[in-house]
Amino acid sequence: MPMGVSIPFICERTGHFMKLSNSAKEEKEGIIVQAAVKVFARKGYYHSKIQDIAQEAKIAYGLFYHYFKSKDDILLTIFQNAWRNLVKEIDVIIERTADPVQRLREVIHYMFRSYSYDRNLLKVLIMDVPRLEKFYEKKNLVLYKVPYTKIAEIIEDGRKAGVFKQDISPITLSQVLMGTIDSIIRHDVYDIIPGKKEKMNINKITQRIHGILIDSIKKK
Repeated sequence: MPMGVSIPFICERTGHFMKLSNSAKEEKEGIIVQAAVKVFARKGYYHSKIQDIAQEAKIAYGLFYHYFKSKDDILLTIFQNAWRNLVKEIDVIIERTADPVQRLREVIHYMFRSYSYDRNLLKVLIMDVPRLEKFYEKKNLVLYKVPYTKIAEIIEDGRKAGVFKQDISPITLSQVLMGTIDSIIRHDVYDIIPGKKEKMNINKITQRIHGILIDSIKKK
């Protein structure tokens, strides 16, 4: 299972993981995708039928195929929309924030905020997307790698500015950061941590990760 696929991402400007346009067609596509997320999370991808999605979206069965070719097609759309929103939001963070330390803090916070917004999507991305053969096609893997590259570039900018230590590897730290977030979210969604279940405190967990990983690479 590829690391990082479990993280769902919403569009900050719309509140949806799929940004809807004014186009009636794209709006309807968004409704169908949201319905598919609910159905897949409830029944599992391989036990779900197109009819289930159509009923959830309140559309005729045949109309589904006007927008999507198959279940595989809509599952890939779920991944692609989530990941493209992540890329867009990292770009927004980079544009509005000059400090590389603050950039990383905002990226971490955004990922956990997105998770708290839609846990159904998280479940689908964990359980179903990595098992889909088409996910491993080149175009999807290229998209998958983009956030890692952008986070590595933030870290490299910090190195060049003298904010971060010179002996760190930006791409390795990017992988460690994404892997840490992924692991925490997986443990939460599977509820496998012993003891009392507590609601995830996004601000607190962002601060902890930042303190453990980001503060450790800052120049003294």
